[in-house]
Amino acid sequence: MQNVHWNGQISQLIVSGAENSASLRALTPMSLYFVRVIAENALGQSRPSAVINVTTDEEAPSAYPREVQVHSTGAQSIKVTWKPPSEETQNGHIKGYYIGYKISMSPDNYVFKQVEANPNKEQQSTYITGLQPITEYDIVVKAFNSAGAGPKSIKISGKTLETAPPTSPIVQIDATTSSTISISWKKDIKDKAAIPGRTLILN
Repeated sequence: MQNVHWNGQISQLIVSGAENSASLRALTPMSLYFVRVIAENALGQSRPSAVINVTTDEEAPSAYPREVQVHSTGAQSIKVTWKPPSEETQNGHIKGYYIGYKISMSPDNYVFKQVEANPNKEQQSTYITGLQPITEYDIVVKAFNSAGAGPKSIKISGKTLETAPPTSPIVQIDATTSSTISISWKKDIKDKAAIPGRTLILN
């Protein structure tokens, strides 16, 4: 018979007298257990063996980071903030995070940026740069430890800002008379700036 102690609780596993080994299952990752063995026959039980201290291995986090938020910071950057998964789901020491991003509604796969965990702060953060202006991006976050990465967070979206002036429109003359000129214009396809209005100048 083996006694297993953890969190002040005791669990027993009874095995055949012909066995000299056993596997303890359904344990919690990265947890300390105290194990001792007691022999038993028809006349009673022996004294317990010396206690053996055993710590289970790490396992990948079983939950995703909490409170993921996105903040627009520029035409080509977004700030992402989050908190670690709850302690009971970390299953080890969180070493860092994978921040995934892609243009919203696109069929592309997420591009992941690796960020080292800051153990001195609960609120974690990073900047994603090199993005397109005035474009909406989907963001996900995964935590990882030495055993692997956990599940992705719920997708959250954010949009980059417009900070550059628009480019010149493409203008053409449609018609003229002795007293009027009709013109039209179209936006340069490379220009992503929002244009609330235009000014016509006649020299």
